[in-house]
Amino acid sequence: GVDRIQITKNITVTEPIFVVGNTTIYSDGNFSLTRDPNYAGDIFVVGQDKNGVSSVVMHRKAVLTLGNGKGMLTVNGNRDNIQVDVVGSAVYITHSATVNLYDGVNLANHKKVGNDRTSHENVTVSYPVKVGGSAVIVASGGTLNIYGSTIRNNEVNTVSDGTDAGVQGGAIYNYGTLNVYGGTFDGNGNTIKNFYQNTWEIKGDYDGNYYNDAMGLFGYVVNGTVKNLTVKNFSSDGEFTPTGVIAAYSAGNAMFENIAIVDCNPRVYNTGNGGIIGIAGNYESPDATIT
Repeated sequence: GVDRIQITKNITVTEPIFVVGNTTIYSDGNFSLTRDPNYAGDIFVVGQDKNGVSSVVMHRKAVLTLGNGKGMLTVNGNRDNIQVDVVGSAVYITHSATVNLYDGVNLANHKKVGNDRTSHENVTVSYPVKVGGSAVIVASGGTLNIYGSTIRNNEVNTVSDGTDAGVQGGAIYNYGTLNVYGGTFDGNGNTIKNFYQNTWEIKGDYDGNYYNDAMGLFGYVVNGTVKNLTVKNFSSDGEFTPTGVIAAYSAGNAMFENIAIVDCNPRVYNTGNGGIIGIAGNYESPDATIT
């Protein structure tokens, strides 16, 4: 079953909220989950419990749904009042977990200076320590589905500490699957650069299912909008996996506005690929609109 948790007051977050089952958190009012000024870690860890045991080991599928209520729920990073160097994200998705964001959810005001996973000794690292994702980190195998919501005023401090070239990624760091089914992703004129994807590294040998996979900034954009964004120096290699610099698939009233593609090479064999999208439309929604 699904655990449904209704937020009925403002809450200050002082430790991680671990999700290993199917959980929906919503509000019928206007309430917030706000980072304590002295708390530096993740707000949500989805797919792993406080002892570091993954939901996969428990034979459970971890799914966190935020929103889908009648009111507004804000996950507030409290960036103007923070007294410590924040190294955690608003939402950290790991171990093949899924997070769904709906209308009425704000991921706002998150600022982090790196990604020190050792802020909680039991949280697994599956990528470089210095990684961005102030709002969301999608680790390998994880999925973020955006059906609505607002992600705003989030920042990563990219100043090098002398031992690293700086953190990578901004509001969202995607090492898994990112799908937009509604809402708007507004890049505000910023640039996402220097990322590479490889079918064989992601999936290994061809298993007959690559057509269900995707490579690009987004996996699917369905009835959503991506705008005001530059992508620079994206490249890919693979086979049977639809690939687009912005989205592998688009359908419905998907819209792409004011997009610049610079020095990108979306290379894949035996399927669709393209500068902005790999495949437009599908059998269920053949009237895709791209602008």
